[in-house]
Amino acid sequence: MKIIIISAWENNESMYPHLRTVLDLLNENGIQAEYYQFFERGYSFASSLSCAKAFKLWKRVIKHLWLLKRFCNKNNFDKILVIDHFTYVCANFILPKNKLVFWSFDIMGDDSTYCKFRFIRFMLYLNSIFLKHGGKLVIQNSERCEVLERTLKMRIPADNVCYLPVFIPKLDVEVTHSLHDNCPILMQCSSFDGDRYTEELITQYQSDSAYVLYLHGMHIHVIEEYIKDIPKKPILLVDKVLPGNVYQIIEKSDIGFLGMKLLEDNCKYLYGASGQLLEFLRCGKPVISFGNNNVGKILEENHAGIEIGCIEELNDAVIKIKADYQTYSKNALNLFLRDFDSYKLMSNLLNFLKG
Repeated sequence: MKIIIISAWENNESMYPHLRTVLDLLNENGIQAEYYQFFERGYSFASSLSCAKAFKLWKRVIKHLWLLKRFCNKNNFDKILVIDHFTYVCANFILPKNKLVFWSFDIMGDDSTYCKFRFIRFMLYLNSIFLKHGGKLVIQNSERCEVLERTLKMRIPADNVCYLPVFIPKLDVEVTHSLHDNCPILMQCSSFDGDRYTEELITQYQSDSAYVLYLHGMHIHVIEEYIKDIPKKPILLVDKVLPGNVYQIIEKSDIGFLGMKLLEDNCKYLYGASGQLLEFLRCGKPVISFGNNNVGKILEENHAGIEIGCIEELNDAVIKIKADYQTYSKNALNLFLRDFDSYKLMSNLLNFLKG
């Protein structure tokens, strides 16, 4: 069986870990899997473009579509997995529809800020037409599928859907389930874009906190500037590691912090769609969840972390996890092994593609 995956990520060490994992495991399972980088995810069109800029963008789109068609015709793939809305719509105009599979990473729901742009709404309209005519879908979970169906105003037959949460391999090293020190290390590992409660986290840290705060992620210089006049400074981890080696940073912590301010459905149904959560769980790190999403409930049900309703509850959550840390840590790892087992998820995907 020959498969090609088409997405906007470069095929190098910086590739999104979940995508790299799927590519590697396909080849390990005897599937001849190729990868093709398409230049655009579609977000560049979600703005008011001048005629000159729009012309340049479409010129690049047409060039890449021509190259993609030549590549696919030459190799005669059995299945073509296309990541994200824009690329999927484009592929439907040039590639055999019966071979196409839409692989949704981010759902552009009808509550998304992007939907105010006419181009995006037209793209979603085309998306619905192609899926209505027998299109196949790979998506992280049923909640995100329902949001997509609501946005596209259609129902996708259950046989045409494969649920594939983001996943990465379990660590080869043995996970320890003990604190580094008597004072736990709380870590946020994300981009600092104003939507992750980083500022609130730093403000809360100024009180008599029962933890040491570590911060790591993209745009660390933004935080360096933000904390220069703050008395109690978090520890900034400026080490740069490849996406597949983020665990080397996570292992320095005891507890993870996952916060998301955005109320869009794409950020609400995070369980099975958050790479940050996966990194903490596979290292056996309990997670404190803050924000309107479905992660906290699952963590609480499995005693693998705590959900807080306001940032002032953070200190008590850390103290509660510390009091029974070994149990929380083991449950975090067990949750990862249960819900993100590479063998089971790849088996589901292969059966779906072959079927």
